[in-house]
Amino acid sequence: MAAGRCSYSYQNQFAHDATDPAIMGWGRPTTHRFLHPATLAILADRNPYTRTDFVRQPVVSPENQPEANSLNHNGTGQNVLYLSGEVRWHDTPRCGPVRADGLPDNIYWPDAGMPNDPSNIPRAPADSFLVP
Repeated sequence: MAAGRCSYSYQNQFAHDATDPAIMGWGRPTTHRFLHPATLAILADRNPYTRTDFVRQPVVSPENQPEANSLNHNGTGQNVLYLSGEVRWHDTPRCGPVRADGLPDNIYWPDAGMPNDPSNIPRAPADSFLVP
């Protein structure tokens, strides 16, 4: 089955109401070049923590490996497409927009909660959260 070979993860298009209720919320697509930084990751090799009912590929534990790369390239890194249209190879999942703490965003984790929580969503315009 083709769905069982899903090898990419996409930016979760729905944001938490706390980001800005005037423009974002459940049920409304939010990834937009005027609202998000050009460095927002919107597509990359598959998230190592998530799977769907149709994609029964191996996953890693976020508790045991909080900085895991995609498993697509034997865990050595991932190709990432940014909102700007640029594609780059990274050997770390911390390759999203630079956060307030000075670190790049982990593209496979939401700002709050666990990446394997199916109800989790991005919490800020600079929160890259690629799923499944």
